This record gives sequence, structure tokens and C-alpha cells, in this order.
Amino acid sequence: MSYARIVVVTKKTPYEELLVTHNTHGQAAFVLQSLGGDIDEYRALHQRYYDAVRVVEAVLPKTISHTLVERQSLPSMLFRPDDLVIAIGPDGLFANLAKYLSGQPVVGVNPLPEVIDGVVMRFQPVALDISNILTLLLNGGGALEEITLAEAKTSTGARLLAVNDFLIGRLDHISARYVIESNGVKERQSSSGVLVATGLGSSGWMRSVKQAASAAHDEYPVLLPNDPAWDEQRLIFAVREPFPSRATQADIVYGEITKDSPLQIVSEMPEGGVVFSDGVPEDSLPLPAGTVLSIGVASEKVRLVVP
Repeated sequence: MSYARIVVVTKKTPYEELLVTHNTHGQAAFVLQSLGGDIDEYRALHQRYYDAVRVVEAVLPKTISHTLVERQSLPSMLFRPDDLVIAIGPDGLFANLAKYLSGQPVVGVNPLPEVIDGVVMRFQPVALDISNILTLLLNGGGALEEITLAEAKTSTGARLLAVNDFLIGRLDHISARYVIESNGVKERQSSSGVLVATGLGSSGWMRSVKQAASAAHDEYPVLLPNDPAWDEQRLIFAVREPFPSRATQADIVYGEITKDSPLQIVSEMPEGGVVFSDGVPEDSLPLPAGTVLSIGVASEKVRLVVP
């Protein structure tokens, strides 16, 4: 396809967030120093991040328009069908961005390879490398990998997408109470929430949940579903810290979700119930008591540019 615009997505650095919190460099430095920290480390990473941004901006073709957008502005950004997107930052920035797209390819740039894993941020901030991949894409080439998304729909008509995962529960530390149904089996539960992961997200938060389960009980690895491939039409879920009692059960603790077998949860939380996606509380839907939530495989896919 042809592209009419390049959208470069950035995010605030920890140094910038410190300045927002403490107003000035001096005040931020004083607070950090009093706690045993060093603001120079934050500022050095900040400078390196914007060095990477400048490398990308310098090689953007003059023949095509481009715009810069920060992570916090994504909810109000109007992406066009013929946009080419470049995201510069940690892997989490890709997850924050992708749910606002509708098939536009994403080039992920890792500005700090020694700090950021780069699971999806595959490209280094090297002028020649960025220039080469942009030339290839703008001439109709380039390799793309499709990534399956998860979808949450409520009985009130609300809808939310997740690139990595959903957490269904509460934003505080009170136990979540709900009725869960998987593959026709239903039970009432009290837990720390239900985590649902995509193939991409199975290497993130879900991985730590599975590791904890494996360490606690030798038989759990047999019960755990295999991680889906990134483009597979399948999700996996895990119930975090289910508590069995006279009123609640803990038999449905791990499972799979497919297009034909969505996960259904009925909230029994008078207040505080929520489903949020990709670790961002702002990307959430309220789940007051009686709300029916269905989690399934989304029809949309994200297209990641790969080297």
C-alpha cells in the first residue's frame, strides 16, 4: 500500500515525569538525593532517548508529511488508513499504541537496547537502518507480522481492546467477586482478579503468574495451557489467588479462550469492579454488580514491521 503520512509516537521519559511531579530540575534532584538517588542517571537516559528521536526525525523522507504524537495524546489522535507509524520507546508503548490502530503498520524503535528488552521494538536508532526500512516500506516492501488482540465487551454495550492482557477485578486490594464461566462450566469466585493474555502478552505479566504457580505446585505445569503464537486466534487466562470458601470455588483457575469459546464473567461487585487493558488503569471499563463481561478474540489485528 502507499502511505500519505508518517506518525512518530513518543512518550515522556522518567526524567520528564520527575519534572512534572517536582516542577524544577533542582527540586527533583534534591528529593532524589535525599532518598539516595541520582538525577543525573535519569537525565542521561532522557538525553539518549531524545538522541534516538532526533535520529528518526532526521531520516524522515521530505516527500511525505509527518507528525509527532505523545503517548498521552493517543486517545484523541485520529489515525488515517494510509498512515505509517513509528513508535520510539519501550515495548509497553507498542501495547499502548496498537489498540488505537486499524491495520496501520508499526515500526518499533528501541532507544535503549541495554535497558529495554525489545520484544516488539525490533529496530535500533541507527540512521541507515531506519532510512532503509522506511524506503522499503514506502516502495511497497517490508515484512509484517500480524498480532492477535483480545476484546472485552459488556452487557451495557461498551468495548475495549488489549494488545497484551486484560485484568478483570478491582483497582484496589479488595478481593474481586464474580461468577466465571468457561467452556460451559460456571462457578462463583473470590480472587485477586482474572488475567487474560494474548500470544504477545503471554511472555509478560502472564509469565510471572505461571512461574509463581509452577513454583508452588509441581502439578500446575501440566494444567497450564501452552502460550499462543502471536497471530493465533487463541487467548489464555489465569485466576490470580482464587480463594475457596463455603460460598466460593476455585476449580476454574486456568484455561483457553477461542472465537467459539469466549470467557464470561458476571460481576458481583457493588462498586470498584473494573476491567483494564495492558496495565493502564485509564484504559478501563467499570463492572458494577450485574454487568456481564465477555472476553474473546478481537477481529482486529496489529501489523508489526519486522527486520
